[in-house]
Amino acid sequence: MTTGTGAVRLAVEHWCERAGAVLRVAQVPLDADDAQVVQAYAAVTSKRTRLAIVDQITSPTAAVLSVTGVADALGDVPVLADAAHVPGTLPSDIAALGAAFWVGNLHKWAFTPRGSALLWAAPNWRERLHPLVLSWETGAGYPGAWDQPGTADLTGWAAIPTGLAYWHDLGGWHRTAASEALVLAGQHEVADLLGTSLDGLPPAPAPTMRLVRLPDGMLGGPGAVDALYDRLSTEHHAECAPVWFGGEGFVRIAAQAYNDAEDYRRLGAALSLIAGSTRG
Repeated sequence: MTTGTGAVRLAVEHWCERAGAVLRVAQVPLDADDAQVVQAYAAVTSKRTRLAIVDQITSPTAAVLSVTGVADALGDVPVLADAAHVPGTLPSDIAALGAAFWVGNLHKWAFTPRGSALLWAAPNWRERLHPLVLSWETGAGYPGAWDQPGTADLTGWAAIPTGLAYWHDLGGWHRTAASEALVLAGQHEVADLLGTSLDGLPPAPAPTMRLVRLPDGMLGGPGAVDALYDRLSTEHHAECAPVWFGGEGFVRIAAQAYNDAEDYRRLGAALSLIAGSTRG
């Protein structure tokens, strides 16, 4: 059971097929509050549910979901928190979330290479965990058995202290707060330039990401996402993620230390040009 998309959804589908399990997807509306998120999970849960996966921050819609609320509501069903966008953006007391497992990437917001990630497991699950890739440390248990996965390149792991030190030198959580203010202003800037409404968006948005609704007809469906991304990237040198969700088109914008207000003005202008050519 999951709300996940992209790589997580593919992985879950793969292992459900291998194990003969049934995947049930919790349908969470774009503007869902915590109670609606919990209700969506409760609606697809049964006594046969073996694992629930909850995005702590959703990737396509940039919403913060209540892992604690879901974990409390599901009781004995173990919850895995997909926290890919959390490290470096959302302060979290991982052990207090109520999740059995928590996985977060460091390459997204913490300035480390791809392949740098964190795995946390609740104490009562640790002896039952085994890595998929075996090594000389297989018998070491959690977390030692994960430390030498075959012939993996450990350079990314070795770079983690440097990446975190750089994050700290940039200002740490103060930098995150500044990025949050910047992306909020950018969201209003782009929406004003496009003439679109910010109503009905996630009530608990991710600190450093926001959605902006696109004009009607600009994104005709999920099949048009890649084409819009390519136009923004190649014609306007703008990097952001077009999103199709709930029958509507959006762009997901973000803010990092290298962004400034002018970036969002340029993005809004580029989207306005593309929208105009689409209508023409």
